[in-house]
Amino acid sequence: MALPGSGHLIHISGKDNKKKPNVYINSIILPAVCALLNSDGGTIEITEIELDVRSIEQVIKNMIGGIAFFTSIKIKLADHKISVNVKKGAQFTTVNYNLFLPTEKQIISIETTDSMKEIRRVLLHRGIVEDPVIQGSHLHNFVLNKASGLAESEVVQLKSLETKPSNKAKTNTFAKRMLSDKNKFCNYISGFANHRGGHIYYGIDDEGVVTGEKLMEKDKQEVIVEVGKAMEKLIWTESRISPKQGVDWEIYFENVKDPEGEEIYVVVVFVALYRGGVFTGEPESYYIKKEKVEKMDYNSWWKSFMSGEFSRYYFIKPCNMDSVTWSSEVNKTFFIKLSEKLVDHRDAGDSDSFDKLCELAVTNFKESNAELVVKAGRVTIAYKSGNAELAKTLLQEFEDLLSSSKDQSIFEVRLRLSQCLVARSVENYKESYEKSKEGLQMGQNIPPGLCLLWLYLECAMNAACLAFQNQSEVKRFSEMKKEALVYLEEAARVANTLIDDEIPYRITDFQHKLCIYKVWVLINYSITGEAAEIAPSREDLTAASVELSTVFKNQLNGNSLTKFREIEYYLAKSDYLTRLSEIMEDKMEKKKRLQDAIHEVLKAIEKAEKKFKKLFEYAIRRNKTLEERIKLCMDTKCNQSSPRTFEGLKY
Repeated sequence: MALPGSGHLIHISGKDNKKKPNVYINSIILPAVCALLNSDGGTIEITEIELDVRSIEQVIKNMIGGIAFFTSIKIKLADHKISVNVKKGAQFTTVNYNLFLPTEKQIISIETTDSMKEIRRVLLHRGIVEDPVIQGSHLHNFVLNKASGLAESEVVQLKSLETKPSNKAKTNTFAKRMLSDKNKFCNYISGFANHRGGHIYYGIDDEGVVTGEKLMEKDKQEVIVEVGKAMEKLIWTESRISPKQGVDWEIYFENVKDPEGEEIYVVVVFVALYRGGVFTGEPESYYIKKEKVEKMDYNSWWKSFMSGEFSRYYFIKPCNMDSVTWSSEVNKTFFIKLSEKLVDHRDAGDSDSFDKLCELAVTNFKESNAELVVKAGRVTIAYKSGNAELAKTLLQEFEDLLSSSKDQSIFEVRLRLSQCLVARSVENYKESYEKSKEGLQMGQNIPPGLCLLWLYLECAMNAACLAFQNQSEVKRFSEMKKEALVYLEEAARVANTLIDDEIPYRITDFQHKLCIYKVWVLINYSITGEAAEIAPSREDLTAASVELSTVFKNQLNGNSLTKFREIEYYLAKSDYLTRLSEIMEDKMEKKKRLQDAIHEVLKAIEKAEKKFKKLFEYAIRRNKTLEERIKLCMDTKCNQSSPRTFEGLKY
């Protein structure tokens, strides 16, 4: 089986190596293989060390499975050198998930060869869970050396850490023994939290007999502190949420009845079901950066795993600022309601209602950041109307107001959104792209909401714009296009989060917008009407037709388009029809598609005139281009249909 020799080249030298062969393979070679699978493939050359090829094969096979090994890996031994040829993997590769689930008798780790679809189901499950373990539902009464009535299960683990007399001199405290790697405390917490919740009982042996633990008050306090630290070290969901004692977990010290009257306890640790995944550490995966193997950070891993493949271009790390929340639920709700209502008026072209609502909000809701919401809305209006100077002025006024807000950190994120619009209004696409990504980076530290949703959409638009700036580099164009599509998928994910959290927003309009923007990215078009010289694939054209059909079906189901979105829809349909005309071999069919495209553009012109200046300009530009194409198609050759044939004969 021939594998490509191109791609990355990684040199690994065993000179001065002091690691055992199996440790060397797992810690050095396996990460390199993972990195190549996740990147563009390549070759690993291993020199100055004697390693068993069979051992290397086995370790790699254990990570990716037999079929993937057969299709993606080829190992050669020649001239005291081991060459591992790696083809880019068919799916994203992880070395270690650090994720667990419970069975009746043990906690099992999620394996790297397990179905990614099923693992995603564990991480993203939001349905009803049967019989979740409830806090306070544990057993309370215990008698020393008597059967407790408990047995290990998917929600119960029994542990007896009582030390034997011969070992007492060299034992750690109860808390240290409880949390040692040997006793797998974190594995149990991860397993229970990822399933239905559960209890760990310390002081009960495997047979269910109460052995108890002798604890003084200082021992109990140490347990509470150390368990709290252990809980914080775990990774709770994509957002790395800090778990709350008394809600997500709790510790109970239950007295054991002892004939001798000693202070003996059963220590019960409760963990609740926790949606979103609880990891014992960061999942381990790698990629190639500047021809070196680089460990992936958690945020990058999550996005790669959810999308199914790694691309270095679209990962956003949280910035160094602390996570922030709204100063009050009132301010959070007000921001959503006012922002959405202003967008309603804006997209309806109703400037009178927009202005009146702005005045009402600023007059009556100063303490709820009304001025900032209004300024941001006016920046967007100025951008959409093509008034760059006014947009800049309003942006400066927005910045001047920031320091007076109790929610300054959140509005700093909103500021980046407005800055990227202003930069794009003067066609500074690189700055617009950088501002949107900066905002998105800051947005990882605020609660998921409208700002994050809008920023993902802006990042998608800016990535698409930059793709047009890189048309001479097909690979870079393809990467930027992929980046834009991933941002749109991330926007959809955030939108689903808002629905789950019951945050009110214009769901239907967002769905329409997402479909329309996807069409433009898929067919290599921009909202302005510019078409990339790089033609879309037939698969992308088919995917674009599905998105347009989704909008059409939504309309049939009573989910009408806003006036602004309706114009965008006409423009997207026109662009799609134009692309279709390019692959038509029959000249009459080509002309028909172009005429259909003009028909859609004329509808956009009629709707946009006097209300949406920028969209009107974009429509006029398209109309001019299409008329030129039609004119070229009006000669004799174009008016003639392609010859009809049957079994190779013309008729």
